[in-house]
Parts: sequence; C-alpha cells; structure tokens
Amino acid sequence: MILIYPELENFQIKEINKEDKKKKEDLGKINKDFSDNYKNNFYDNTKKLFLLSLAIQIGIWPIGAFYFQQVSLISVIANIFVVPLVGIILYLGVTMVIFFKISFLVKILSRTSWIFLVILEKIVLFFAKLPYSNFQIQSPSLFFILCYYIIIILCLNRGRFYAGQKG
Repeated sequence: MILIYPELENFQIKEINKEDKKKKEDLGKINKDFSDNYKNNFYDNTKKLFLLSLAIQIGIWPIGAFYFQQVSLISVIANIFVVPLVGIILYLGVTMVIFFKISFLVKILSRTSWIFLVILEKIVLFFAKLPYSNFQIQSPSLFFILCYYIIIILCLNRGRFYAGQKG
C-alpha cells in the first residue's frame, strides 16, 4: 500500500491536472465559495479513499486468492464506505478506553459506536450480496504470486528505468 498509493495518486493527478489547467483558464478565476470548497473536498477525499482502497486491493489480491480461493471486485468501492466508518468506530473505542471511569460518557460512546457498527454491518452485507461481487478461483501458485509482485514493483519503478536510459 505504501508503495502503490503514491504512484496511483501521481498518475491520477498528472492526468487530471491537464484538464484542470484548461478549466481554470476558461473560468478565469477560482471561486472560493463554501459549496465549491465542500464539493472539491468531498471529491478529493473520495478520490483518495478510492485510490487507497485500490492500492490495498492490488497488494492483497494474490494473497486472498491463495488462501481463500476468491477475488473480490466490489471491495474497492465498498471500502470507500467502510474505511471511514471503521475509523469512527476505532476513535470511539479508544475514547471509551480513555474515559472508562466516567460511566455516563462511556454509555453514550458505546451506544454511538453500536449504531456505527450496525450501519457498517448493513453496508458490508449489502455489498456482499451484490451479484458477481466475489469470484471463486483456483489458488494461484507461489510462482504466479512472485511474478505478480515483481511486475507490480517494475511498474512502480518504471520512471527510474526510463530516467536511466535517457543518459
């Protein structure tokens, strides 16, 4: 994930920046209105969540295929909803541990956490029930997994190889 996410973000930014420059030139000025900033932040955060989820999935697909003989295609999109909820639930859990002596606060936090857990379960079950969300496959060989990761590493380092050839 640490290696893949920055590359995905850089690739995406390079492609989008070409379009953004043209749009900014056409508009002539940037509107700093709250709704525009909110929309841009929402779009940026959603894009980052998607790219992070994609980076994680690229890294673990062969491992999941090896151990569980299945590949999930919907998980990249499902994680856009799941990851923020898990972050909130973890935050609430840590807060409960810190304030364990204050029972009324812990009750409020635990009920709030329970609500988020129920929402999380419903989201996970929804995506799990979608048709073609998981594919059963044969377990890949260790040679295939090794080749997969070598190809990923080569793709991530393609800029270094091209830079060395320009000399």
